[in-house]
Amino acid sequence: MFSVTQAAHLTAVLVLYGQSPGQSAALSSLLEAVAGRPEAAQRISLIIYDNSAEPHALSASMAFEAHYIHDAENAGLARAYNAAFARARAQGSTWLLLLDQDTLLSAEYLRELLDASDALASVGEVGAIVPKLWAGTRLYSPDAPFLFQIRQQFSDDNFAVDQNVTGMVARPLTAYNSGAALRVSMLEEIGGFPEDFWLDYLDHAVFQQLQLQGYRLWVMRTVLQQNLSHMDLGSVSMPRHWSVLAAQTRFVLRFGSASDRLFFRWWLLKTSRNYLSACSDKRVWRMRAAQAFRLKQMQPRYPEGQHA
Repeated sequence: MFSVTQAAHLTAVLVLYGQSPGQSAALSSLLEAVAGRPEAAQRISLIIYDNSAEPHALSASMAFEAHYIHDAENAGLARAYNAAFARARAQGSTWLLLLDQDTLLSAEYLRELLDASDALASVGEVGAIVPKLWAGTRLYSPDAPFLFQIRQQFSDDNFAVDQNVTGMVARPLTAYNSGAALRVSMLEEIGGFPEDFWLDYLDHAVFQQLQLQGYRLWVMRTVLQQNLSHMDLGSVSMPRHWSVLAAQTRFVLRFGSASDRLFFRWWLLKTSRNYLSACSDKRVWRMRAAQAFRLKQMQPRYPEGQHA
């Protein structure tokens, strides 16, 4: 499929919270995928960025270079990714690979990723290589950008790409962070990861900037299983609901037009009904409905003592 011209180096970052490296499905599956493939292990260096309250020891034997960072402040994904981005630049890596702790990788994924990262290293139009992510009963990523989705909110379309789509896709797309390899030079161009999107909608913000700079996504054949914490709305904590809404609002105010802000208000009112039925904590839907009317910036984290 690919005409390989050079061996591109990948710096990978695995962000942990509330679990040890040995408990991470992403790490264990990555180690299994590179087992017996020393040439693949030599192409990868790994940063384990641990946002847990207490540090963890690296119990597993690593087949590749691994660097552990503990950050008890738990500043979220953006700080972790920027630390890895800085290391990728210092190492001269072509790609920065983002991994969530719960993503199950496969030997097929690793093989295709390494082949694509080699073949596309000199194809400057490609800003990211992304797998397809399956969660629950359907494909969730890649997907249409959030602004497009709220503009088309009265359509019944599922905006995720078809499972058979592969290669460079001309239309704008966004993708979830996990399993995505981002071109380091592209990240330099956009100034790295915006830390005001500390957790939620960081992927949307990065892929939106990628799109604005004229880059395209390369969609892999491989489909990975992804655990999405927000699929069961009733099990999500109030602080996380706050974080998501704050990030959505920040995204629309930064990247959207005046008409997008109107579409977003409608979308908040429309979707607040789902939260009313799914969440026992009625503050959640009230918060979203109120934001549809006031549409103002929110603090990224749930304020101490807040009673929404």
